Amino acid sequence: MEERPKIPLDNIVAGDIIYWVCIIASMLAMIGPVVSILWPDNNIANPYKVFDLVWEGKNSEEVWAATTQEGKYPGAHFWVHHLTKGDGITQLGAWLGCVCALCAIFPAGWVFFFKRVWGYWLISMWACFMISFAMLGILEMH
Repeated sequence: MEERPKIPLDNIVAGDIIYWVCIIASMLAMIGPVVSILWPDNNIANPYKVFDLVWEGKNSEEVWAATTQEGKYPGAHFWVHHLTKGDGITQLGAWLGCVCALCAIFPAGWVFFFKRVWGYWLISMWACFMISFAMLGILEMH
């Protein structure tokens, strides 16, 4: 019988991290809407009002103005200060799902460093920099 090739350590590290972080992110992204629907007052924006306004064809500014206490969009990373709220949990799940690549690329990059594969290490660190820059919300699109 043919012998199976050995899986490189960097692939195992990256794959396992992506797998588990995505599982956790998807669980959070499923729990958040349930919390939002069960306790609509424990949210930044009332989910029932949001759905009505979206089906009426309102734009995002109109929806945020009508559904939040401040009357405006609370910011890109509002989940940081509202982790007990349903929409905060949902946004955390979405954020974690997006950032799982960073959680995998960074340790895999260091595996490349210790294996002295400089090209892949440099590409990994560049990707980590770009993901970090994007996830910190330094630049906002309007």
